This record gives sequence, structure tokens and C-alpha cells, in this order.
Amino acid sequence: MITKDWIKSKNDQEKCFMIQRAQSARIIIICAYCLMGIQCFFLVIPPIFGMSMRLTPNITDPGKPMLVQSYYVYDITKRPQYELTFLSQVIYIVIALMIYTGIDNFLSLLIFHISGQLDIIKSRLTCLDKYTNYRKVLKCCINKHLRLLRAIDVIEDVYNNILLSLFIYFAILFAFYAFRVISVSIKTFKN
Repeated sequence: MITKDWIKSKNDQEKCFMIQRAQSARIIIICAYCLMGIQCFFLVIPPIFGMSMRLTPNITDPGKPMLVQSYYVYDITKRPQYELTFLSQVIYIVIALMIYTGIDNFLSLLIFHISGQLDIIKSRLTCLDKYTNYRKVLKCCINKHLRLLRAIDVIEDVYNNILLSLFIYFAILFAFYAFRVISVSIKTFKN
């Protein structure tokens, strides 16, 4: 749908509406990926220099800190295994961040595109009296609006499921964080 909307012939005002909305989506995407880059930097660089971002050391890290704490089926203290495991974890973290951020960015792109299309319909309807074939233009606007409503329904159905799973995920995550904060504060007050 997005490709067809960009390919269709349109006047300069409609092009301007679409470009403005695409620019807004582009700025959001750039900011999101910049934040992702900063997160990757602070997640990957300190362990390279032996600094750990954790409060307590984990017994699963023998010696040098790893990005992902786990039990490894092989000895990661040896020279090539540590570097290869660390590099694979860096690659997987970058891919996971891109997927996680990409889903949100795609939603913003879809919302801004539909918003631009609604602006185009609005401008056509406000200038409807200037068209000689206003019935044909009105019919085109109605068909385009119905198409956008169907697209909105599909987007809403897909992202409702995604947002529900994210809501459950964050509820569980915040429960674990609250437990961690309480347990650390209790240990601090006892000492």
C-alpha cells in the first residue's frame, strides 16, 4: 500500500504532505537508532576493558565478564573461545536491538504514512468545489478512506497482540526489578 501511494501521480501539495510525514517518521527512526547505538556502546565497550556493569558478580562468568550471563558448555576462559563467544554475543545483541527497535519504528512509519494520506483526502475534500468532476473525486476519496480504514484495522490487530505481549513482558520485568531493589535495599540496611 505504501509503495502504491508513493508511485501514484499526485500534485505538489500532496507530495509535500507525504514528504513531511515521511520526514517526521525518518527523524523518529534516526533518533531511535541513535539511542540503540548508545545502548550498544555502553553494553559492549565496558566488558572489553574488563569493567562489569553488574551490581554483583555472577558465578557463571569465570574471570572476564561476558555480555550475557549464562552457563557455557565449553571453557570460555581459553583464548579463542572467549573472543568468539563475546563476538557472537555482540552480534546477537545488535540483531535483537534492531528487531526490537524496528518493530516500533515500522509502527511509527505506518502511522505517519496513514496520517499523510488522511491529509491528502482532507485537502481534496476541502477543494472539492474546484474540481469539474467532483463526483469522481469524491468517489476516489471515499474509496481511499475505506482502504485506509481497512489498513488501520489490520495494523491495530497486529500491534494489539504485540503490545499485549510487551505489556505482560514489562509487568514481569518490573516485578523482578522491584524484587531486586527490595533485596538490595534490605541488604544495605542490614549492614
